[in-house]
Amino acid sequence: MSRTALDKLPEPSPLRPMRVVGLGASRTGTLGVFLALKILGYRPFHISELLPHGVRQMQALEEAMVASSTDNPFTRAELDKLFGDYDCLIESPCYLGKSGIQAYIDDPNVKFILTQRSPESFAKSLTGSLGCYYAKLHEWPLTAARLCDGFVWELERMFRLMTFRWSHGLHPSDPGFRRALEQSYIK
Repeated sequence: MSRTALDKLPEPSPLRPMRVVGLGASRTGTLGVFLALKILGYRPFHISELLPHGVRQMQALEEAMVASSTDNPFTRAELDKLFGDYDCLIESPCYLGKSGIQAYIDDPNVKFILTQRSPESFAKSLTGSLGCYYAKLHEWPLTAARLCDGFVWELERMFRLMTFRWSHGLHPSDPGFRRALEQSYIK
């Protein structure tokens, strides 16, 4: 599998050793954990960190997300390149599947935090956030903006990938969307 976007990223300097991995799914308090870790002096990565980093970082994370569903997921070295400027991963591991967790599980220096909420509450919150953002990117004028703005184009791709990861490919307006989110969360 191609790692084109990852190959274009600069090497982190210096590489920060990973210290904390948040296993919680989006909308389970991950932003609060992210902010708390920042207060404690850590340098955490949360999906919200993609916005200031732009297209190249989004494309590399997309590659990692897609690869996690194949026989060729990102290795620890590739994840280190992707997240090397950070010493904590919050929220993003839920989009990297088992391989994203297994890359760090044997490292005795990495601690894990699991945040949870009820499946119904998770589905309602994800529908009102990620699902809403993704749906808005399919409405005018953003449908036109996607065609002439690379950032909006990549943002739509990222939100689609994230939404479909939880919904088994259902669009937020599809019947059964919320139920699919609940089932994914339980799994």
